[in-house]
This record gives sequence, structure tokens and C-alpha cells, in this order.
Amino acid sequence: DKNFMPISFAALINQANDQWRSHTLTGLTEIVTVHLFIISPLGEDYFLIKPINVILMVMLAAGLLVLARSIISASLLLLFLFLLVTAFVIEIHGGGGMVTIRIRAGAWILMALAIMWIVARTVYAPGQITYHRVVGASMLYLTIGVLFAALYAFVATLTPEAFRGLSISPHVSLPTDVVYFSFVTLTTVGYGDVTPLDPLIRSLSNLESIIGQLYPATVLARLVSLEERFGGGAKKGSVRQSPDSGH
Repeated sequence: DKNFMPISFAALINQANDQWRSHTLTGLTEIVTVHLFIISPLGEDYFLIKPINVILMVMLAAGLLVLARSIISASLLLLFLFLLVTAFVIEIHGGGGMVTIRIRAGAWILMALAIMWIVARTVYAPGQITYHRVVGASMLYLTIGVLFAALYAFVATLTPEAFRGLSISPHVSLPTDVVYFSFVTLTTVGYGDVTPLDPLIRSLSNLESIIGQLYPATVLARLVSLEERFGGGAKKGSVRQSPDSGH
């Protein structure tokens, strides 16, 4: 009896932490979705867009720090913020051009890698397969698009006329334009209005389109099927386990 209460209390604490981390996955997915498809396309045409964008980035970084369990992940996030501040300072002092595009693209590459590492460890950790984990897996899919968008922007600054139909130069709509091409490629829609000309960017496009087809059809579908299969059983007391949790 002496050992029962501490063990039970520790189990409750761990369960509460798992629930909090699961809800954080959903919150982060909502933040990324709003940023990509609502705030970012508006650019700076509206007065409150930039402050809202800053608030979303702070919330995203804070949520990731909650999920992060390693110094490496936290270091990537801090380096991301440092690079963004560096690009901002360069612009204030009259610099800019391709240098700031490279810095910001590099920052978003680090941010995307940090998100994928942190979220993947949470989504595919041993434990219950929940709705929030499925949503987190969807966030990984969105982050793949962000990662390739940053890679396209970075490579394009090193190669003149890397795209047909997309100008890589300092202008307000550049992030939206690159993200647009990335998601068109990821989902293999292929409107044809933007065409990669650089061999490396073409290779990246091929890789992204393959990942874009395989990930939803295999990894994401597997999680959804597990959540649906054992959803009713979990309510009756059975435990839903992740694919990596063993027996």
C-alpha cells in the first residue's frame, strides 16, 4: 500500500503530460494552417498582418519547445529565430537582396527540420493512437511542403532563372509564390504555370512529388486506420498502441 499511491500519482502525471502534448499537436497544426493559407497569402497588404504573423511564430516556437525533449531541437529553434532577426537587421541597414532571401530560406529549412523531428517523435512515440496524433501527422505533411519551399528558394538564389513563371527576387509575394509551387508539386496537381528549369530543383520537385504520394497513402493512412479500428475499443478500456510500441 505504501508504494501504491506514488506509483498511481506518477501514472496520472504521465497521462496528463501525454494529453497536454497531444493537444499541443492539434494547436500547432492549426497555427501552421492559418499561417500558410490565410496570413501568408495576404502579405503586407493589411495593417495587422505583420503583428499577427509575429504572434503566430512566437506561439509556434513556444509549442515546439513544449514538445521538444532534446537540446538539438531547442538549438534548431533558437538558430531559426537568430537567422530571422539577422535578416531583419540587414534589411533595416539598407541591405537585402539575395542575401536576406538565403538567410530566411535557411532559417525556414532549420525550422521545418525541427518541426519534423519534434512532431514525429511525438506522433510516433509508443502509446495511444489518438485523434490529436493523426492531426500531428497531417502537420508533418504540411511541413514537408514548407521544407521544400525553403529549399527551392535557397537553391534558386544560387542559380539565375531557375524557374519559368516564378521570379526569385525580394518582393512581398515571394514566400507565397514558392509555397504555392511547393504544394502544387507535393499534391502533384501540376497546373503548369510555374516550371523548374534548374536540374537540382527539378530533382527536388521529383522527390517532393514522390513523398507527397507515398506519405498520405502509407504512413498517414496507417495512423487513421489504427485510430478508427481501435477507437471503439479504447472507450471500453483497451489500449491503442502506436505502430512502434510493440505489444
